[in-house]
Amino acid sequence: MEDWVTCISLEDNFKIEFPSRYSQEHMTYFPNSNPRRGTWIYKTSLIDFRQFLISVTHLETYFGSEEDILNAALDMLISDARAKVLGRKNSTKIAGLTSIEYKLQKLTHETPVEIKGIVTISGNIVYVLSMISPENEQKDYNSFINSFRIINQSL
Repeated sequence: MEDWVTCISLEDNFKIEFPSRYSQEHMTYFPNSNPRRGTWIYKTSLIDFRQFLISVTHLETYFGSEEDILNAALDMLISDARAKVLGRKNSTKIAGLTSIEYKLQKLTHETPVEIKGIVTISGNIVYVLSMISPENEQKDYNSFINSFRIINQSL
Protein backbone atom coordinates (compact mmCIF):
# COMPACT_ATOMS: atom_id res chain seq x y z
CA MET A 1 0.00 0.00 0.00
CA GLU A 2 2.67 2.38 -1.12
CA ASP A 3 1.67 6.06 -1.05
CA TRP A 4 -1.58 5.36 0.74
CA VAL A 5 -2.81 7.92 3.25
CA THR A 6 -3.85 6.92 6.78
CA CYS A 7 -7.10 8.38 8.07
CA ILE A 8 -7.56 8.24 11.85
CA SER A 9 -10.68 9.63 13.50
CA LEU A 10 -10.73 9.43 17.28
CA GLU A 11 -14.22 11.00 17.35
CA ASP A 12 -15.57 8.36 14.97
CA ASN A 13 -13.40 5.60 16.47
CA PHE A 14 -11.80 4.19 13.30
CA LYS A 15 -8.66 4.00 11.22
CA ILE A 16 -8.53 3.28 7.47
CA GLU A 17 -6.13 3.69 4.54
CA PHE A 18 -7.08 5.68 1.42
CA PRO A 19 -5.23 5.34 -1.90
CA SER A 20 -4.75 9.13 -2.02
CA ARG A 21 -5.43 12.28 -0.01
CA TYR A 22 -8.97 12.36 1.37
CA SER A 23 -11.49 15.03 2.29
CA GLN A 24 -14.09 15.08 5.05
CA GLU A 25 -17.59 16.53 5.09
CA HIS A 26 -20.52 16.55 7.49
CA MET A 27 -24.14 16.02 6.55
CA THR A 28 -26.73 16.79 9.21
CA TYR A 29 -30.44 16.31 9.17
CA PHE A 30 -31.19 18.44 12.23
CA PRO A 31 -29.95 22.07 12.45
CA ASN A 32 -28.31 23.12 15.73
CA SER A 33 -27.93 19.52 16.86
CA ASN A 34 -25.04 17.65 18.44
CA PRO A 35 -22.04 18.07 16.09
CA ARG A 36 -21.44 14.28 16.00
CA ARG A 37 -25.05 13.70 14.97
CA GLY A 38 -25.69 13.20 11.30
CA THR A 39 -23.23 11.55 8.97
CA TRP A 40 -19.53 12.21 8.50
CA ILE A 41 -18.11 11.25 5.09
CA TYR A 42 -14.43 10.69 4.41
CA LYS A 43 -13.64 10.23 0.71
CA THR A 44 -11.11 10.30 -2.06
CA SER A 45 -11.55 10.43 -5.83
CA LEU A 46 -8.95 9.11 -8.25
CA ILE A 47 -8.19 10.11 -11.82
CA ASP A 48 -9.49 6.76 -13.13
CA PHE A 49 -12.98 7.63 -11.79
CA ARG A 50 -12.76 5.36 -8.75
CA GLN A 51 -13.98 6.77 -5.45
CA PHE A 52 -13.34 5.35 -2.00
CA LEU A 53 -15.41 6.51 0.92
CA ILE A 54 -16.49 5.73 4.42
CA SER A 55 -19.63 7.24 5.89
CA VAL A 56 -20.01 7.26 9.66
CA THR A 57 -23.33 7.69 11.46
CA HIS A 58 -23.65 7.98 15.24
CA LEU A 59 -26.95 6.56 16.42
CA GLU A 60 -28.59 8.15 19.46
CA THR A 61 -30.50 4.95 20.24
CA TYR A 62 -31.53 1.93 18.24
CA PHE A 63 -33.83 -1.03 18.57
CA GLY A 64 -33.35 -4.50 17.16
CA SER A 65 -30.29 -6.59 16.50
CA GLU A 66 -27.06 -5.38 14.92
CA GLU A 67 -28.06 -7.25 11.76
CA ASP A 68 -31.41 -5.37 11.69
CA ILE A 69 -29.54 -2.05 11.92
CA LEU A 70 -27.09 -3.07 9.18
CA ASN A 71 -29.89 -4.17 6.87
CA ALA A 72 -31.75 -0.89 7.46
CA ALA A 73 -28.56 1.11 6.71
CA LEU A 74 -27.98 -0.87 3.51
CA ASP A 75 -31.62 -0.46 2.43
CA MET A 76 -31.26 3.31 2.91
CA LEU A 77 -28.06 3.32 0.82
CA ILE A 78 -29.79 1.37 -1.97
CA SER A 79 -32.75 3.76 -1.91
CA ASP A 80 -30.62 6.93 -1.81
CA ALA A 81 -28.37 5.71 -4.63
CA ARG A 82 -31.34 4.45 -6.68
CA ALA A 83 -29.22 1.40 -7.37
CA LYS A 84 -29.90 -2.17 -8.39
CA VAL A 85 -28.69 -4.87 -5.98
CA LEU A 86 -26.18 -7.25 -7.59
CA GLY A 87 -25.21 -9.04 -4.39
CA ARG A 88 -25.80 -9.03 -0.65
CA LYS A 89 -24.01 -11.28 1.82
CA ASN A 90 -25.09 -11.24 5.47
CA SER A 91 -22.93 -12.29 8.39
CA THR A 92 -19.52 -11.48 7.00
CA LYS A 93 -16.84 -10.13 9.34
CA ILE A 94 -14.58 -7.12 9.00
CA ALA A 95 -12.20 -6.12 11.78
CA GLY A 96 -13.99 -8.76 13.88
CA LEU A 97 -17.35 -6.97 13.54
CA THR A 98 -20.67 -8.26 12.22
CA SER A 99 -21.02 -6.89 8.71
CA ILE A 100 -22.96 -7.08 5.46
CA GLU A 101 -21.10 -7.07 2.16
CA TYR A 102 -22.90 -5.53 -0.81
CA LYS A 103 -22.55 -4.92 -4.52
CA LEU A 104 -24.81 -2.45 -6.34
CA GLN A 105 -25.11 -1.11 -9.86
CA LYS A 106 -26.17 2.39 -10.83
CA LEU A 107 -26.40 4.23 -14.14
CA THR A 108 -24.49 7.52 -14.13
CA HIS A 109 -24.86 9.52 -17.33
CA GLU A 110 -25.93 6.30 -19.08
CA THR A 111 -22.73 4.55 -17.92
CA PRO A 112 -23.03 1.70 -15.41
CA VAL A 113 -20.96 2.05 -12.25
CA GLU A 114 -20.53 -0.38 -9.40
CA ILE A 115 -20.84 0.47 -5.74
CA LYS A 116 -19.45 -2.24 -3.51
CA GLY A 117 -18.45 -2.40 0.08
CA ILE A 118 -19.26 -3.31 3.65
CA VAL A 119 -21.78 -2.04 6.21
CA THR A 120 -20.73 -2.66 9.81
CA ILE A 121 -21.48 -1.46 13.33
CA SER A 122 -19.44 -0.93 16.49
CA GLY A 123 -21.29 0.26 19.58
CA ASN A 124 -23.69 2.95 18.37
CA ILE A 125 -21.70 3.85 15.23
CA VAL A 126 -22.62 2.55 11.77
CA TYR A 127 -19.84 2.49 9.16
CA VAL A 128 -20.46 2.17 5.41
CA LEU A 129 -17.26 1.52 3.44
CA SER A 130 -17.66 1.86 -0.33
CA MET A 131 -15.77 1.83 -3.57
CA ILE A 132 -17.51 3.41 -6.56
CA SER A 133 -15.93 2.41 -9.85
CA PRO A 134 -16.47 1.31 -13.44
CA GLU A 135 -18.00 -2.18 -13.59
CA ASN A 136 -15.88 -5.13 -12.47
CA GLU A 137 -13.01 -2.95 -11.22
CA GLN A 138 -11.32 -4.58 -8.25
CA LYS A 139 -8.09 -2.56 -8.02
CA ASP A 140 -7.32 -1.50 -4.43
CA TYR A 141 -10.74 -2.59 -3.12
CA ASN A 142 -9.44 -5.34 -0.81
CA SER A 143 -6.62 -3.15 0.51
CA PHE A 144 -9.11 -0.40 1.35
CA ILE A 145 -11.65 -2.69 3.04
CA ASN A 146 -9.05 -4.75 4.93
CA SER A 147 -7.32 -1.63 6.30
CA PHE A 148 -10.41 -0.68 8.36
CA ARG A 149 -9.91 -0.91 12.13
CA ILE A 150 -11.85 0.16 15.22
CA ILE A 151 -9.56 2.17 17.51
CA ASN A 152 -11.23 1.53 20.88
CA GLN A 153 -13.14 -1.77 21.03
CA SER A 154 -14.69 -0.89 24.40
CA LEU A 155 -16.78 2.06 23.12
